[in-house]
Amino acid sequence: MAKTAQPPLSINEEQLVFGFEHSLTITQFAALEQILGDLVAAGADARSRNAVRTAFFGIESFRTKLEFADRYVQLLVKDSPDLLERWRIVLKACNKANIGRNHVVHYTKIVHTQEKAGRRVVLVPHPTNPSRRRATATTPEQPGAAPDDSIGVRQLVEIRYTIFAAYMAVHSFRAVASGAADIFATVKPPQAPTLAVITTNYRQLATMAAVQGALS
Repeated sequence: MAKTAQPPLSINEEQLVFGFEHSLTITQFAALEQILGDLVAAGADARSRNAVRTAFFGIESFRTKLEFADRYVQLLVKDSPDLLERWRIVLKACNKANIGRNHVVHYTKIVHTQEKAGRRVVLVPHPTNPSRRRATATTPEQPGAAPDDSIGVRQLVEIRYTIFAAYMAVHSFRAVASGAADIFATVKPPQAPTLAVITTNYRQLATMAAVQGALS
């Protein structure tokens, strides 16, 4: 028997899902920073490990942290062409994750009340930044269509999955470089779910939370 299609997210549901996914994305990026710092520290001897870790986390921007890690790792694996090539792939994944993270952190949140589900609550390039295309919305709530380059719920989830893919890449590189078991060796980075799946998952969580609240 065919399943009945889920009705689209309401505006209130979309606000909640967007906030939830935004928080998860920031948390996932923090985990990426942490494992990158662990990788750098693992390359130092026992006496220097804390100093290297402190130096890494004392750097403010992620781009500079990544440059620090790149120079350090290349120095450590310079005699291993295979590891150097693998590191270049990791570096590319981390740079891609950083681009998405910057959008999430620096774009402005706008609510487009008349848009379709998944495009009503979005992040848009800041309209006062001349290096980016001017956003069409200038107030927190705006009727009409969201800009093409805005980030809705699905795009936010895609960014989070991109960050997780970078996390997997760093984790696997550290395992291979140290000779340890790689728990992601046979695992491909997951694909971001569709908006329909996101909607279903949210409603299942909301139902479980309501039941749990009623029983407590």
